[in-house]
Amino acid sequence: MKKSLSLLLFMGIVTTSFGTETKFITDNTFSDIWLWQLSNTTVTQEKGISLSQNTTKNFQTPHLLWTGDYINNSFYLGTAEASKILKLDANFQETEIFSSTNHSIVSSIVAENDGILFSASPESTLYHLNKDHSIVSNTSLSNSYIWDIVPNPKGGYYILTGLDAEVYEYNNYILSDAIPIDAEEHLLQGIYVNDTLWVLGEQALYKKQDDRFIAVALLEGTASAFTYTNNTFYIVHSITKEEDPTTGQSEQIFSKLTSVSLSGAVETLYELDGFYFTSVSIFNKSVIIGADQFGLYAVYDLVTEKTHYSGLGEGKILELLNINNSLMLLTSDSSALWTMDDTISPTGSFTSEVYDAGHIALWGNFSTKVSTPPKTSVQFFVQSGVTKNPNYWEDWKEISPNQKITTPAARYIRYKATLNSDGDAFPYVEEVSFPYTQINIKPSINVVNIEPNKQKLVLNWIASDPNKDTLEYDIYLAEDGLPKIKINNKKLPGTNFTFNKDSYPAGYKKFTIVASDRPSNSDATALTSDYTSIPIMFDSEVPIISDLIIKKSANSVSVTFSVSDTYSIIKNVSYIINGTRTVKLMPVDGIFDSKKEDFTFEIPLKKALFLQINASDNSSNDSGKGVTLLPN
Repeated sequence: MKKSLSLLLFMGIVTTSFGTETKFITDNTFSDIWLWQLSNTTVTQEKGISLSQNTTKNFQTPHLLWTGDYINNSFYLGTAEASKILKLDANFQETEIFSSTNHSIVSSIVAENDGILFSASPESTLYHLNKDHSIVSNTSLSNSYIWDIVPNPKGGYYILTGLDAEVYEYNNYILSDAIPIDAEEHLLQGIYVNDTLWVLGEQALYKKQDDRFIAVALLEGTASAFTYTNNTFYIVHSITKEEDPTTGQSEQIFSKLTSVSLSGAVETLYELDGFYFTSVSIFNKSVIIGADQFGLYAVYDLVTEKTHYSGLGEGKILELLNINNSLMLLTSDSSALWTMDDTISPTGSFTSEVYDAGHIALWGNFSTKVSTPPKTSVQFFVQSGVTKNPNYWEDWKEISPNQKITTPAARYIRYKATLNSDGDAFPYVEEVSFPYTQINIKPSINVVNIEPNKQKLVLNWIASDPNKDTLEYDIYLAEDGLPKIKINNKKLPGTNFTFNKDSYPAGYKKFTIVASDRPSNSDATALTSDYTSIPIMFDSEVPIISDLIIKKSANSVSVTFSVSDTYSIIKNVSYIINGTRTVKLMPVDGIFDSKKEDFTFEIPLKKALFLQINASDNSSNDSGKGVTLLPN
């Protein structure tokens, strides 16, 4: 069941006077499973969510479990801290039989005569315990890790290591010379098939041929585990696509189930995004695949070639063990031992992801499409909150189909279902849907930029709306104490406007931008907000150049004058002689900072010339005055 958070938009349908358009959250497929919580429930390709095969938690420990095996009617579990081995009796009561501070991981355990043989890493060592759990022998290796101990049907064992990746033979407490596999860093697991040892490295699958190993199949990404049945290996491996800073794409993880025949033919059977595959086994004509989050496991049916997903509700599945017609699942975080059998789980539940309505929302009627054969049932619950973290929400409320959701108006919501069966039939949840209406929040104008351009004024602004509504705008002008005048003829769809200041009387005026979300709402629910500027000078009057005071001497002339403006500060003054050269002038006080400035300058006068004085103000209004000057 996938969130198709399909915001199915029905424009114009308004369910409350406080809201915008009605939208729907609908679940009727399933892909973003890393956002869901499954507990004894399964997602099928045909109908939706149903009950899974029954799983039972038999044992839980605060120790961090890593590996295990079933030997002489007892479970032996190895930990990943202080290298402990826990022995479980028939009632799953534990006894610690080994612990070493010299290592951190017990990585493999197998039967050895009447005792056990196991590996501890790093500072890799093989230990042999007798039936009384006393150490009979220990053998150190130069490698950092021992990952698997593979019994040889003809006697003895093969030891698979990491850093360096090598294979040893171990027989009668004697360790042979290593056979290296240079292309690998770690050798993960070994399986005997037809008197041939097959070894899975992180990068490839190998088979032993005489005193060397031949690569049979190259794998994409990094392998985790493999299993074998009917002349075919089934391998799980995970691929990580690194973050791409050029596109902003974050790191992506996807995992594959790949089949490899004895001849080396490779086929990808299916992929799953968002999870690392950690373990694999064969059970009831299916490939069972463990993953690294929420106790998730996938079931690939070898007959129908279809896949469904299930979950324990917690833990990372590290190892799968076939024991007495049952499948044992070893998990960490939390560390536990589970049993899976081929019966239907009597009860299970699933919790949806957290859905984001975008803003505070009012919830409508909860509708479902379910199949409940006799002696099966499905119960639904909803929960909502204002934070994304459900830890801070109110408690779950049970809800029936076609009943209005009564949880508080909030931005976030999720639902869960509890499925029950007597074991003879499956209930199915095929679809869940419910409408919501966002409470309308008024838009806001965040940034305004004013650009004077000669006699024009250009307004640009940035506006936003919490509901992501379509906005429209009006522009108003007003002097203090006078009514506002709208200056646009029709509603503005964009966030810019240009108008001619000369069309309005001079003086200080404020403009107001009004944003409205009416295009996305009814008249009754539409909201507005506005932004009013600081006073802006509207000045179409040119600067006034006073009469020029001319004083001639023998070969030069001095010119004195003033420039004044009613509304704006004087910005620029210059003169031009005979229309060919412009000379800028500075005021007598050395700075342009007032509406009236005084100027004086002296120029040579040896022959007749025409002198042009030009002035402009801060509102880009220009004026000029000219005079013809003759020598004495």
